[in-house]
Amino acid sequence: MASNRKWNVQPIMSNNQVVYTWKSSPVETPHSQSRQQATTAKSMRRITQNYLMLAKLEHSDFKLKLAFTDPIRDIITPVWAQFVDSFNERNQICRIRSDGSQRLIWADEELLKFVIENLLDNATKYGEAEGKLVISVSERGPVDEFSVWNSGPGIENGDLERIFERFTRGRNLSPKDGAGIGLYLSRKIIEAHGGHIWAESKPGSWTNIVFTIPKRGFTD
Repeated sequence: MASNRKWNVQPIMSNNQVVYTWKSSPVETPHSQSRQQATTAKSMRRITQNYLMLAKLEHSDFKLKLAFTDPIRDIITPVWAQFVDSFNERNQICRIRSDGSQRLIWADEELLKFVIENLLDNATKYGEAEGKLVISVSERGPVDEFSVWNSGPGIENGDLERIFERFTRGRNLSPKDGAGIGLYLSRKIIEAHGGHIWAESKPGSWTNIVFTIPKRGFTD
């Protein structure tokens, strides 16, 4: 059964930050079987996309397609919109936070979208139902810093680096569909930009995946 939704994106100033809120109201709720089929299909698409990206990144001719791009308008918001059904299914609230500066970043737009998609996919799957998610972007000297935070079970300290290895996920997380390469691919993409990616967590409370993109002229 199809669903019609009303989308409303509102920027709100708070403590010198811009907070974008998302509201989506389904008119009709699909049957549980239809939802399960849609979830399975989405999971299979994600796995396929990850393996295609793995082949692309490991090809000898791989090169970044760098250009100036707006991180909120061109990268975060389009990805955010893809997950509205997931937010509604799990009753999660997702916000975008920005430091308010209207700047462009020097990056491969499509690859950064892929990174945000993977991080947000993990946050919705492994975050708590009826929990909170926050996507943030801010200027940090010579780099722009992005993060995807979610409330939920968190990651054990011993896994904070291990989860970025190929075919790996946190040992305290419940099994979910996936190949365990999303964070590995994200690390490869961020490092190709000259940036860094890492995980922060308070087990039993929250997880935050952070990455940086150097400004043009500041690559290592």
